[in-house]
Amino acid sequence: MQNISEFIADREIISDNDMDISSDDYMEDDEQEEMEIEHFNLSEEFEKLFDLIIKEGFTTKAAALATGINVRTAQNYVKTYNNDPERRLPGSYSKPRGRPRDKLTEEHSKFLVDYIEKNTTAILDELKLKFLHKHNITLKKLEKIPAARNPDRAIALRKAIVEQYKSDADMDFSKNCVFIDEAVFNLHTQRSHGRSLKGTPAKSTVPTGKGVTFTILGALSQAGIINIGVKKPESASSEKERQMVKK
Repeated sequence: MQNISEFIADREIISDNDMDISSDDYMEDDEQEEMEIEHFNLSEEFEKLFDLIIKEGFTTKAAALATGINVRTAQNYVKTYNNDPERRLPGSYSKPRGRPRDKLTEEHSKFLVDYIEKNTTAILDELKLKFLHKHNITLKKLEKIPAARNPDRAIALRKAIVEQYKSDADMDFSKNCVFIDEAVFNLHTQRSHGRSLKGTPAKSTVPTGKGVTFTILGALSQAGIINIGVKKPESASSEKERQMVKK
């Protein structure tokens, strides 16, 4: 049987709480239910509960009745599971104890206190803006870096190659080295930001399909561009024909 924890690692459960049960019907004992969940060890009944909901498509209530678990308890387990970003089964992990660490440092606190002493009528939005400006913090578009780019192994390999090149007395980057690089793009690429009147969304019509992806390969040296070319993707039929010829 497939491990239920692995099977539902990335699934979100739609419980009866999201359908037709009002919050007053089941939220009354939420604190007590969460305390029970914290000390609960995952049993076969609760594995079966999530198994029925995920694999069989049961509602939380139907799955609870089928497994003999209290309906409200089952609903709270589903709620706890859905609220967990890591999608862990309730009871399969221990909650962190103690007070959470403060996010504000002494320097942050001192800045806010000093600013309030000088500007007694300051509001929260003003404090936030002054704080961000003081520490040069701005909102930017995230640069998404693949996880495989900078692990310790990749860094060590790059370092070894650079050291190998530096130890070669015949290698001169300004005279006898050629650099090869590639860039990938498709014809449907568009800007990710746009402008519009305040309060209205910025919209742009894009093609339904993703578009054909091209690869540009270039060879350059200190003297300039040596060669540059475009690699076009091949159709699936062409790939199959080539494989048949090889056979």
